[in-house]
Amino acid sequence: MLIDAMRGLGAWGSARFSLRNASTLRNTICFVALGIGVSFAADAPDILWMRGGAGFQFSSLDISEDASLLVSGDANGQVKLWRSLDGLLVRTLEGHSNFVENVAFSRGAGLVASIDASGVLKLWRAGDGVQLWSVAAQVNNLNLVAFSPDGRTLATSGADAKVRLWKVEDGSLIRELVAHSQPVRGIDFSPDGLVLISASWDRSLILWRVEDGLILGSINTRLRGWSAAFSPDNNTVAVGESRQVQMWRVSDGALVHSLTNHPGNVVSLSYSQDGSTLAAGDTSGTVKLWNVSAETAEDIVTGVSPSAMIDHPVALAADGRTLAFNTADKKLKLWRSGVATGPATLSLYESIVTSVAFSPDGCLVATAGPSGPIQVFKAADGAVAGTIDYVSPVGGGELAFSPDGTLLATGDDTGQIRMWRVSDWQFKSQIAAHSPAAESISALVFSPDGSLIVSGGADAVVKIWRVDDGSLERSLAGHSDGIYTLVFSPQGDLLVSGGRDTTLKMWRMADGSLKSTLSGHTDWVLYAAFAADGTRVVSGAGDGTIRLWSVSDGINYQTLQDGFRVRGVEFSADGSHLVSAGASSSGLAGVLRVWRLSGGANIQTFTRELVYPTTFRVAPDRRLIAYGRYDGTVVVANNPLAPQLGPQLRLERSGTALLLHVTHVTGVAGTNVTLQLSTDLTHWLDADHIANPPASLDLPLQLTNGVRFYRIVQTSP
Repeated sequence: MLIDAMRGLGAWGSARFSLRNASTLRNTICFVALGIGVSFAADAPDILWMRGGAGFQFSSLDISEDASLLVSGDANGQVKLWRSLDGLLVRTLEGHSNFVENVAFSRGAGLVASIDASGVLKLWRAGDGVQLWSVAAQVNNLNLVAFSPDGRTLATSGADAKVRLWKVEDGSLIRELVAHSQPVRGIDFSPDGLVLISASWDRSLILWRVEDGLILGSINTRLRGWSAAFSPDNNTVAVGESRQVQMWRVSDGALVHSLTNHPGNVVSLSYSQDGSTLAAGDTSGTVKLWNVSAETAEDIVTGVSPSAMIDHPVALAADGRTLAFNTADKKLKLWRSGVATGPATLSLYESIVTSVAFSPDGCLVATAGPSGPIQVFKAADGAVAGTIDYVSPVGGGELAFSPDGTLLATGDDTGQIRMWRVSDWQFKSQIAAHSPAAESISALVFSPDGSLIVSGGADAVVKIWRVDDGSLERSLAGHSDGIYTLVFSPQGDLLVSGGRDTTLKMWRMADGSLKSTLSGHTDWVLYAAFAADGTRVVSGAGDGTIRLWSVSDGINYQTLQDGFRVRGVEFSADGSHLVSAGASSSGLAGVLRVWRLSGGANIQTFTRELVYPTTFRVAPDRRLIAYGRYDGTVVVANNPLAPQLGPQLRLERSGTALLLHVTHVTGVAGTNVTLQLSTDLTHWLDADHIANPPASLDLPLQLTNGVRFYRIVQTSP
């Protein structure tokens, strides 16, 4: 177990420690450094994995040369990097405020360029997601971006009919290429980087010399140009013209190949490195892999209508054996040659993850959202653990695991509660709980003993059902509008409900009587949770406040000003802190905050990878958090308030002596603790050895020979 590497050497000071990816190991190592304490993580939570969504619509794709990474742009203004091996989302590049129309990798995939519908061009470092620069590149929409082969130049084009060249180094404008009279819909550099081609709706293809912008020649393409790609041998140019691909020889402008039978305008073209294969995607959603010399095609997917797709739906890897494409139903797909099962789906939901739920042991995370089945993943690594082949007819739904982990319950706009067996993800039973309506079921929870399931939604009635036979135990009427949150006390004797009428109501489970109404919020109550001891309730609402309530008398004894719509909030294990997720009331910003209840301070704030959280949960053991986003992405991260495991270290003074105070030592027979010291973090020397140590101990530090680093090594049988 590794507890924080050291940072910040210098003057004597305190040390802070945090636990990352904790698990029980035979050898536990804990570090301490003299000097400034370890700072909090920068601006993103400690993410274990992400499963990405479509952001309402994919607009553009590119694939790295080795096919290991994909980059996508979407309608939410997000640029996403994906790992093609398993479909996990690597990171989100946030900064565009408009529809991302085109994206491109540099050769080697070290950089990403993106351009949006307002003409803003951005350059990003792929390794850490840092934005290097941003410029207003084009005047209007229909924008494209392409890297030169040497990675030093970017070309852009758009509706203003101009092509512009930019320095990758600093985003400065090199020159404008002006000759077209209508929007330029296809640009590409020649493989040697000496020539740039541009295809336009004015039915012309122009060849430009990159060095000075001189026009080398032009070809009358007969039809509007919708896309363009240079062949790897520098000899021909493929142009998507209406419902066909025409291939023109550069030397004399002769038409050498005509690839027909596309049902829609061909808006995306991508060559394999050897030039033998050309991937083409059209506006119908059809994706074809063309054998160029034979003029024959393999249909990877067939379209649904001539106007189903826009922009740039395909990207072919250099080896010609891996193809990324998006579909008319807003899915990101990956096709690999020779895979009998067909294209794999990498994206999760089209938009707005409606619910996430942890299994009781914290090992599984179930997710729900529109346009997709209920997916279950392993919490540790995001691997697929199961799929329930049920798609909500409207969009998403609510999820809840039974306390014994054998059932997963779902509820949606059909008003039905459905029970699914976790053992095989098959349907078990169904309860007709509420009338069909928008948000018919928007809250769902099992009782702690698993005998009851409670639902609430648009009809403002809390309904309690017996799990064994689906019979109605009791209805609780009192809210004046829809219900968004339901939570049981740890003892199961109380139920709290909250929703659109801005109140929370506390119900006695013994007889269904109303214990108290908790008033104070001025907007929808979106979330509520009990403290572990059952004496307090915390609630979050659309008014940007977090309120704490005394269970005994219903008094609101503390209010925290979050400023964001609070989508979720939970106590730490000891009840001294809170972790909350919030979404902006305007735009797609989001935050994850850590609060210290003593004094009410917001002591930690995360803003990256928080694209408008829509749902939030903390694992039962409080080790992990999961949240869904507006762009259809699910995120699982380490809980910043996770209970600490293993030895914890603190520097203390006792007179003139400096002590290392060690607590939470695992006290099992045969346990040994060794204090080690170092000057360089590489070479470690044993300084003290304790066999069968107590749960806490103080070890004097030896301040000699430039020693600045100390660590505890705990070994157990």
